[in-house]
Amino acid sequence: EIGKTYAVSFEDIQPTLYDIYSSMDVTAAQAESMLRRIARASVAGNVSMQDAGRAIISIMNAYDLKFEDSQHVTDVMFQMVKKGVGTYEEFTSVIGRAIPQAVGANQSLESLAGSMAFLTRNGLSTAMAATAAGRAMELMAKPDVTKNLEDYGIAVKDASGNFRPLNDIVTQLAENKGWKDLTGPELAIQFKKVFGTGTVQARRFYQT
Repeated sequence: EIGKTYAVSFEDIQPTLYDIYSSMDVTAAQAESMLRRIARASVAGNVSMQDAGRAIISIMNAYDLKFEDSQHVTDVMFQMVKKGVGTYEEFTSVIGRAIPQAVGANQSLESLAGSMAFLTRNGLSTAMAATAAGRAMELMAKPDVTKNLEDYGIAVKDASGNFRPLNDIVTQLAENKGWKDLTGPELAIQFKKVFGTGTVQARRFYQT
């Protein structure tokens, strides 16, 4: 029925169904609904069902999301493509590089997708954007860097002790600390003062 309804390769359907059952705790009805959502994403994104499905499933498992959240995940993914510069295939093939770091830094899927979209709009490839976003989140979550940010007057965590959205932290640096007005050398000095040497990818993220 799915093969007749959606313009997907029939050979893709069974392996994708296997991925769903082997990776998620779902009922038969939920698996069918999930398969349909993946088929729609596959057609809309012009990728194979397995590529679309594995990207969606990996995000859901990493963020410990439930079946009911699968539609929201696909919506966020397509917003990333819409607002960024790159195809659905290009984004989904690399976003996994940054997911562990985003989860570790308590950053939402929206923050990660938004960061990648923003970076690609500013000249980075999707692969470079994923790496830069991941390294930036990883760097921010380091205890010594978190302390440096707090000592610098940046509100890194909320009242519950969770990391605030990365966009909020960067906005504080840009606006409250005036980083948006610094020249290259001045920015490099401030970056080292707060973040240490960091990595090339993380510096690229914050400078952008």
